[in-house]
Amino acid sequence: MSRYQKLDKNELLNAAERVIQNQGAHALSIGTVAAEAGVSRGGIQSNFGTRAQLIDALFDRWDQDLERYKQEVRSRARSDISDLDVFLAASRLQHKQQPQQMSAMMILTMQTQAHREASHEWMADKLSLIPSEDKQKRLERLRLLVSEAMIVIHSMQLTPLSEDDWDEVWDDLDGVFRNDTPS
Repeated sequence: MSRYQKLDKNELLNAAERVIQNQGAHALSIGTVAAEAGVSRGGIQSNFGTRAQLIDALFDRWDQDLERYKQEVRSRARSDISDLDVFLAASRLQHKQQPQQMSAMMILTMQTQAHREASHEWMADKLSLIPSEDKQKRLERLRLLVSEAMIVIHSMQLTPLSEDDWDEVWDDLDGVFRNDTPS
């Protein structure tokens, strides 16, 4: 008699991300994830239930990962670092260390009105990290939006820039907001 082997949920979520990246969010199903992971449909259903619950698990993992990166940034930063700076550094770190995960998230986020609305609320929450009501607020808002746009462009591979070029672009962005614009 064979013994039941517990499936690794993270590996199953990785398989779901590969389906999204390689076939599109429309192809995400219990069956396609099972085939990608090399397990039975029942294995996926016993871990996630429905397609909607699988999608919820993907978003939950992405949020948990961002929180982990924020904790990592805070542990290495000065005590007076702003919440916005923590978020921007963590977001960039997550993007750099998990680019496939980020691109799958971007693809999935755009698939339904409900996901777009959730993204809208998520961005409103990030904009609330900007406390002041003056010119500085406008600069911080611009910094947040440009940084997030750059992550989308890079994650979706929408430019022919190399990784070295992207490192320069990130440095240039940081320089603009430190007032030492590159020459």
